[in-house]
Amino acid sequence: MPIGAALSATKHSKVGWTGYVVAVMVASALAWLGLWAKQTMGKRVADRAKLYSASQKESYFRRLYFAVVLWIVVSSLLSAWLTLVLAPRFA
Repeated sequence: MPIGAALSATKHSKVGWTGYVVAVMVASALAWLGLWAKQTMGKRVADRAKLYSASQKESYFRRLYFAVVLWIVVSSLLSAWLTLVLAPRFA
């Protein structure tokens, strides 16, 4: 999602191929950061959920799912915004 949002922002700003390179770099950095954060939090929640009952486990994983969806939205918006700010500087 961050890569798609960044490429869309680049297309609409018409900054050329260097803008696309900047967009992919910015979006890739955010995507890798998101991947690392989701894996880390997933492992922590899974380890912590082992200590609790089934209903509490379900609650933890629902919160984790909500956090992932929220991160996808935020990282997409952040990626598009950063691309709009940085791409014209390199064009």
